[in-house]
Amino acid sequence: MTTTDCTTDYGEYERYSDDRLFHGAGLKIDRSVYYKGDCDISDLITKSVKEVENLRDESIGKENAAYEKVLQAVAEWEKSALVTKRHKRALEYLTAPPIEHTSNQWTVDDYDYKVRSNMVYLMKYRIDKRQSRNGTIKWDVELSVKTQSVQWQSAVILERREKTFSSEESAQKYIDGKIKAYDYLFTEISPVIPDIDKSHFCVNGVLLPGYTTVSMQKEKEKKASIRKQLNELKADKPTERKQLKTRTKEVSI
Repeated sequence: MTTTDCTTDYGEYERYSDDRLFHGAGLKIDRSVYYKGDCDISDLITKSVKEVENLRDESIGKENAAYEKVLQAVAEWEKSALVTKRHKRALEYLTAPPIEHTSNQWTVDDYDYKVRSNMVYLMKYRIDKRQSRNGTIKWDVELSVKTQSVQWQSAVILERREKTFSSEESAQKYIDGKIKAYDYLFTEISPVIPDIDKSHFCVNGVLLPGYTTVSMQKEKEKKASIRKQLNELKADKPTERKQLKTRTKEVSI
């Protein structure tokens, strides 16, 4: 960002400027001029009204001409700003940090949550023991399963629970059931992403490297199937030509 915000003294008059340039985003030019006191008009008051009006109109014409040049320069800025914006967006994509994950292994984070994650999904839980007001012991469970968060994108919450159990065994049994239910999300480092969730793994509309959507996977499988069929046809052709040659020879005899 480039800024100019100041008042400049030019002797008998001052200029106020409040200019802002936000590269690839916005442009503001705000200028004002004013005399510090009474300006000298002695050379003008000896002229007729018409003469002064003509001189004023001439000066306004020069203002208009200068203003048009400013507008032309602004139009040129717009073109450059759009190019700058494309460069910035490309750099945001290229410099997007990789998702940190546990390679589907269980670990403990700084807040004592047990966590497992990959490039797409994250599951974490915690069991806290506490004493209620009546003196009984309770076990509070916090659980969440969600997608990872990629640069400025929000996560998709698959499940979030807070439950209380009367025994540690029942709390752990509940967690074990949830872990088993979501095991299928943690068999690969980069599971295939549902098409509806694609945007959460994009930067400026482009899917980050290392990710595959359901549609992409289907297209890949379709192309593989077509290649397999073509290879099978190529493999069958020599046999077909040999059989055709044999039949032709038999007819000739």
